[in-house]
Amino acid sequence: EPEIVKLTTREKLNWEKELLGIYLSEHPINEFKEVLMKNNVTTISTLTEDMNNHPVRIGGIVITLQKILTRQKQTMYFAGFEDHTAKVELIIFPKVIEETANIWEIGKPLIVKGKISTKDGQVKVIVEKALILEGSNMMNEDIKVVDPLISQSVKMGDDGIVNIFIPRGTVSEALNDIKYKLA
Repeated sequence: EPEIVKLTTREKLNWEKELLGIYLSEHPINEFKEVLMKNNVTTISTLTEDMNNHPVRIGGIVITLQKILTRQKQTMYFAGFEDHTAKVELIIFPKVIEETANIWEIGKPLIVKGKISTKDGQVKVIVEKALILEGSNMMNEDIKVVDPLISQSVKMGDDGIVNIFIPRGTVSEALNDIKYKLA
């Protein structure tokens, strides 16, 4: 009898994607669920056109990578990026590529910080920073999106409970912004 070779979960998922065009049993990003939760990432399906210029942090897998040359003969990338909920296009400018050149490969799990752009009527993310997702204890303060309103008024206790402090007389626009961020 032929010897049975044990396949890793990632190999099985790659075969599923290659054969069926989709991940059937699970999405490869599920391996990093804990890391994504710790880093407070947004799922791609929740990105909308009314979030133009908002900072965002997303986690997913690079599914396509298109390299182009700018007018200044610098390399720029357009990457297809997906998590378990949806797909989005990433725009990676030359400056970011200089800092992160070795991580832009198809199939790489990444956590990306950037800004939402809806310039062409489609939601895209302009990448400012990116890291390879590794292990369940990965934590990088540098990739965190910091909102001044949140950093001043939201505190997490040692028990894991998040307290939100809203001063009296807060205008309704700020309250709606808080509601939007919580959603």
